[in-house]
Amino acid sequence: MDSWYRARRPQILGLLVVAALGARAVVALIDRGDRPTSVVAGADPAATTPASTTATTLAIEFVAGQPLGTRLDFTVPPGWTTLFAQGERMVVATRPLSEADRTLALLARNDSAFSTAFPPDAVVVVVGGDPVEAKYLGGPGEATIAPGPAYALGPERVLAGGIRVRRGDVPQSIVKIASYAGPSAPAARLAEADTIAGGIRLVRTGDPSVRPPPPPEGSRPGLPTGPLPVAEAGLPEVARTSASGSTLVLVAGQDCAYLRWVDAQTSLPGYQPLAGACGARPAGTTIRAVGQPVRVMRGPDTSPSTVTIFRSGAGVARFTARLVDGRMVPASIGADGWGLVAGDADVVAVSPIDAQGRTLAEQVVG
Repeated sequence: MDSWYRARRPQILGLLVVAALGARAVVALIDRGDRPTSVVAGADPAATTPASTTATTLAIEFVAGQPLGTRLDFTVPPGWTTLFAQGERMVVATRPLSEADRTLALLARNDSAFSTAFPPDAVVVVVGGDPVEAKYLGGPGEATIAPGPAYALGPERVLAGGIRVRRGDVPQSIVKIASYAGPSAPAARLAEADTIAGGIRLVRTGDPSVRPPPPPEGSRPGLPTGPLPVAEAGLPEVARTSASGSTLVLVAGQDCAYLRWVDAQTSLPGYQPLAGACGARPAGTTIRAVGQPVRVMRGPDTSPSTVTIFRSGAGVARFTARLVDGRMVPASIGADGWGLVAGDADVVAVSPIDAQGRTLAEQVVG
């Protein structure tokens, strides 16, 4: 018996760890005292996770051979950006946040101490939770925290710096909803936070009883709104860029473009473009996004990229793009004003550069 146990001890310990992680916490593990949370330890989830991903799976539970997992369904109004989304956690905001503030917001606590750089007019909606704090319990000796309203936001509390926090609940889960607003946040944005919270739903994936709605008739995976009026076959390449360890090419004609990998076998029956959209060339030095950003990944061992198709006016020689976290990345610009930007985050603004090398006023990407 002793030899059998020693041979299998790693597997037994692994099963005990999985079981412990799967159980809900009923007590707080760390006594934080009365101090506000201001330091986040551990790896940043954005370092290895796509910013716009809204689903994940767990490979330890199966139904009919399909892994079970959970994801959040949520929608955001114009002017909001998804800063992070994975499985049961997400952050959407009206303004970019620093990495530290975004990670801190994901704890969904009502005593967080954000940085002085928190935008005063920003509104942030979060689904998350502190992994060392039980969902409805405070620290040792503290009163039980009542759950917030389901899929809604409760009463407001003012934190340091005038930041206002409201809390809600995602039933039958270990996560909470939180809304943070700067002292000068517009009333219209605060109302939109209530709308976002009211539309959040936790969906179980992999279960045969949960079926996604069918795509529009005649559409394809890369073209969710339906086929383009211009056929892809025979269109010339107008731009290319590196992404996810490979190369993407954009082919276009008659104001419509298709995105695909450089080695895509377009003649195969199952071929689908990665994306496709139509948009007329703007005038002067204007730059416009064409279609919606698309997340691409070449294989399981590569990093995902968010790719946006742009089209610029004749007065633009090249341009740079500002990502949601403030980093600047170059764009790949080609024939007839078509361009591509590939990065690990969404583009929020672009800066055109004219033929004389002058950088012109930044343009927000709507």
